[in-house]
Amino acid sequence: MEMNLTFALLWNTALFSLLLAAQVMARSAAHGLSFALSSLDKRVELSTLEERLARVKGNQLEFLILLLVLFALDAGVDSTISYWTALTLVVARSVYILVATAGIPVVRSLTWLVSFAALLVLAFSFG
Repeated sequence: MEMNLTFALLWNTALFSLLLAAQVMARSAAHGLSFALSSLDKRVELSTLEERLARVKGNQLEFLILLLVLFALDAGVDSTISYWTALTLVVARSVYILVATAGIPVVRSLTWLVSFAALLVLAFSFG
């Protein structure tokens, strides 16, 4: 399982990094490059995309914390189920980020549930 959790952790860390970059690009597009490069002391009204990206980024950070806890608890469990569960988790989180940023409500909720269920399956595979 170590390799599966490692992959899931690295992939989701990469997704988080992409969200950070997307947030900066959205800020630049909405308020100009000079504002994006400033100290950000001036308060501005966020665009819908900026608000979505902030929520998705927060959700992804919460998810990464849970994944780190699982990684720390890793007991060397390795099986076909853990492999496919980790793969499901990675795909579901990738799709979640896309649909949540696009503002697709029902699919967003379903992909979140799939990724959370996969996280639970991984958590209960230790032992």
